[in-house]
Amino acid sequence: MPTVAPRLHLRREDPGDGADRAPPGRTGVRASSDGHEVDRGRVTAWEPPHRLGYATFLAQPRETPSETRVTFEPADGGCRVRFEHGGWTAENADRRAKFRDWPLLLRRFAALADH
Repeated sequence: MPTVAPRLHLRREDPGDGADRAPPGRTGVRASSDGHEVDRGRVTAWEPPHRLGYATFLAQPRETPSETRVTFEPADGGCRVRFEHGGWTAENADRRAKFRDWPLLLRRFAALADH
């Protein structure tokens, strides 16, 4: 699995370098247009080539992140990728409505996977 992910989560173009960086076991950052890095979350699981997990505080307080888990499984000569977005608690459930872009994100991942 790469340590640099493609820019798939943005609705608009970003003048930054377009890469999210999340070294294994470290905080995830995004390079901004002026060269500084913005803290976006932390890697919680790194088991190449099977699993990636991260806690994100994108659009929410650091104290109450949500969790995204990604698993990779062999499937018919290719790979099945599963996403699970959870980690919702009483403290962050009110922000769950902010995360409605999953259909868009998954279409972008599927389009990349087909190339």
